[in-house]
Amino acid sequence: MNKKRLILTLGLIIIAVVCAVAVYRLSYPIKLNLATLDWQTSEYLRHGDGPTRNVKFLGKGLVIDEIEYYLINVDEEFGYVRLEKGPLGRHRILNVGYGGGIFRPGIVDINEKKYLLFAGLDSGGVIDEITIEIQGSTYELNTGTHRPFLAYMEIDPNTTEEYVDLDKVTLFDENGNDITANYDLSCGSFK
Repeated sequence: MNKKRLILTLGLIIIAVVCAVAVYRLSYPIKLNLATLDWQTSEYLRHGDGPTRNVKFLGKGLVIDEIEYYLINVDEEFGYVRLEKGPLGRHRILNVGYGGGIFRPGIVDINEKKYLLFAGLDSGGVIDEITIEIQGSTYELNTGTHRPFLAYMEIDPNTTEEYVDLDKVTLFDENGNDITANYDLSCGSFK
């Protein structure tokens, strides 16, 4: 009798573990491989049997805690894919944003902290620094040398703004010259 109980108990444990693994893999279906991120994003955008989207991974990413952002083009429109990393290292796509414009600014909440993100194509590599005023505080972002760029910084956690006011964005070249007037700042944002 005890042997039957032991076998039944072990069988139930094995079934529970298999179910837990299956639920985890369904919740976090992506084993992240940047070489296939474009295809995985295209499949996400299809929503089953929708039209195939031409997605191109642009080679720039950013990791903040368990949230990852990667720059992409979707049908020649600049955007990003946001992923969440699960406890065992697999990922799931949380959302994809894309549209007109060559910039993507945004204010995001991650683990009760706020971050200012600003991405741009700037193929000529002219933009060196960006200043953004948010609720009376000025934040300076360095774009680095990689293009496209994806700059970020932690900001005041008490910030109530959800979007970047484009009228309060200033772009500078490497000599500190204001070059904002040379760019069309109309764009989408990060979530």
